[in-house]
Amino acid sequence: MFFKQILCIIRSPISWLSSSINHSEIYKKNPLRALMLWKINALRTINAKKKFGNNIIIIDFDDLINNTENTMKKLCKNFNIKFHK
Repeated sequence: MFFKQILCIIRSPISWLSSSINHSEIYKKNPLRALMLWKINALRTINAKKKFGNNIIIIDFDDLINNTENTMKKLCKNFNIKFHK
């Protein structure tokens, strides 16, 4: 295996779509297709977590933005690295 741990950040579908349509004409033209891509990615992330367990770390995008310090402390603990403000 080539990795020790993989970090996956999942954003709520509504928040993700809102941001995506501002950055991509393709998503803006077909938001349902865009949401299907979000769903596929979320399901693959969940399946990877089931398959690889603690090697997959999933965090919520909103936690990263709204609770940055605590989220980063948890990540540092998972990665066995020292947290620095």
